[in-house]
Amino acid sequence: VNIEVAEKIPLVELPEVVKAIAAAEASLGKGGRVFVRYSGTENKARVLVEGSDQEQIEGLARSIADALIAGP
Repeated sequence: VNIEVAEKIPLVELPEVVKAIAAAEASLGKGGRVFVRYSGTENKARVLVEGSDQEQIEGLARSIADALIAGP
């Protein structure tokens, strides 16, 4: 999922995003992974969630994206 952002605030400074990432990682366990980063060339955040259950990973990616959209 790609999310437009106005400013690239360090992710560790966004507590809701940190919580959403931790919740996704806990939900996936060793059966998947979560990777969130800012684009180097665009004002976008990129959210990658991998796992075996498509519905689950889409929901987890959306929860992280929602936290990013909400901002600080």
